[in-house]
Amino acid sequence: MKKQRTSRAAKQGPESLRDRQILKRWFLEYRLLEEVERARRYDRPLAVVAATPTLLEGERPSPEVLAAAAEAAISATRATDLVGWVDDDRILVVMPETTSAEARAATSRWQSEIWQRSRALGGQQWKLAALNDPDDFGTLETLYDTLTAKPEGELVGDDADVAPAPVPLPSASTAVPRREYATSRVRTAALAAALVSSVAAFALTLLGHPMIAATLAAATALFVGVALSAARNPREPSAPDPLVDKAIEHAASGRKLVIYERETGLFAHWYLSLRGEEECARAARYGRSLALVLVEPGDKGTAWATKEALASWLRRQLRATDVVGYLGNGRFVALMPETNGVAVAQTVARLREDVQTADVSAAYYPRDGVTFQQLYEVASRRLLDEQESAA
Repeated sequence: MKKQRTSRAAKQGPESLRDRQILKRWFLEYRLLEEVERARRYDRPLAVVAATPTLLEGERPSPEVLAAAAEAAISATRATDLVGWVDDDRILVVMPETTSAEARAATSRWQSEIWQRSRALGGQQWKLAALNDPDDFGTLETLYDTLTAKPEGELVGDDADVAPAPVPLPSASTAVPRREYATSRVRTAALAAALVSSVAAFALTLLGHPMIAATLAAATALFVGVALSAARNPREPSAPDPLVDKAIEHAASGRKLVIYERETGLFAHWYLSLRGEEECARAARYGRSLALVLVEPGDKGTAWATKEALASWLRRQLRATDVVGYLGNGRFVALMPETNGVAVAQTVARLREDVQTADVSAAYYPRDGVTFQQLYEVASRRLLDEQESAA
């Protein structure tokens, strides 16, 4: 039984979130809200850097230039940073635990790296700006607009008067020709395909097939992109299209459901494992405390009712900065950053008072392990020992 539970915790999910890749907008926005909450709660520094290509009239960056910029962003940032697209050609980097001086240094490295990587493609200048006060952050779109309205390299915060060295502008001869736009027939077909694939992704998520749902969600995003390109006028922006808005809404809903477990509304086991390794890496880098709490129904005769009560309690009572997931077989895991043994004991006492038929154990970084899997195995052994002692 213990081996089976361990293997469930080690499972991984959709490839789009597994490796160090540039993130989609919906996931970047979701994580930005988490990081702002954590920075405010624990009084930690947080910086956000935006990059926008500097374009001539009618110019659009080529896919190769965009790929080079994305690779440069990933290579110049840390494993604990979040790099993602805001839209087709705008990049945002969320940098936890980062002061203004550190954000400025990263921006300079990133700008130089972009130029070096894009030289063989004709060169492309990108405007970079940073913000490091969480109180100034709003929605992803308003945050990006605030950043791009700032002068080149400007930072809010201490020592904000030093800007990265300028990068040469590309000549007019390097401009990428404006692409041809699709016909209305292509647009209609793309919208129809986007709606069908988004509905299918939603259904497959509910049926417990997150991998297939994630693939369909990615296809939905592709169809929406085709529809938006077909609807765009190269000379003047087109009016908002309700069909496009509906397709985007369905696509976002389908993607978000992939990271959640359908029965409890908590994170799925593969995503919990992913975040667990991320939290361990952050704890190691910045010397922070981290606790893993393992919970399951104690009375097997009332396991179903207790599982529902536990899911509800964990959703309502734990902090917004905690990462809570369901592994299946009645077993829940909560990752609690910046939390020591005293705080965990208080949380466990409240849980046992409200849900009396619950078995709970905990493991702590780095005393009990330095990876998510090690912490999970220690907590599993402790839970099993407590259950055997009580039997």
